[in-house]
Amino acid sequence: MPLAALANNEPIVVPAPEQPKDFAHLAPEDTGTTLTITGDNRTLEERGTNSDGIYSYYAFNSVHVTNQVSMAVGKDNRLWLKIGDEWKRVAVDA
Repeated sequence: MPLAALANNEPIVVPAPEQPKDFAHLAPEDTGTTLTITGDNRTLEERGTNSDGIYSYYAFNSVHVTNQVSMAVGKDNRLWLKIGDEWKRVAVDA
């Protein structure tokens, strides 16, 4: 009925956007079973060019960084990802 409201000079009420819900209490326990995926990132040092003009690399004196992400089932029976020290709920369309 927005047209009727405009014809009568009545204000049009727009509903406020829905606030995000706090699901932190549903996150998995840190003592529970989790699947952890670890990524090993290494910075390779360039050694030089051989006689064929091909560059070669080696990992000696490289910077070694290990990153990881964990997955677990939360108290709400949904999938959760742990990124850093914080659990994030995975949203999927039904």
